[in-house]
Amino acid sequence: MTPEKLEHARRIVEAVVREQMSDIDFFKILVKPDLEKYDDEDLDYLEVRAIYEGEWDQLSSERILDLLVALRRRLYDDGVTEFPVLYFTMKSDWDEHPEAA
Repeated sequence: MTPEKLEHARRIVEAVVREQMSDIDFFKILVKPDLEKYDDEDLDYLEVRAIYEGEWDQLSSERILDLLVALRRRLYDDGVTEFPVLYFTMKSDWDEHPEAA
């Protein structure tokens, strides 16, 4: 994945997450290619880590599934074929890694 394509994907991800979950305050949304962790079927994946303010109970499985569907659809429509893998982390539980800063 080229840096330009990754930046394009990041902008899409950020917009969709904020649209779908507008009632949650996201501190940071990180997007990076993650090709080896899930490489069991030679598919390309995109790791999406959303760091948010609040409590876990704000994120129901139905909301997360709706977000995943909307995110996959928008990425694919914009030419990003990598499948998004979502992670949600409360800001209070997040340890910022140097490469994520």
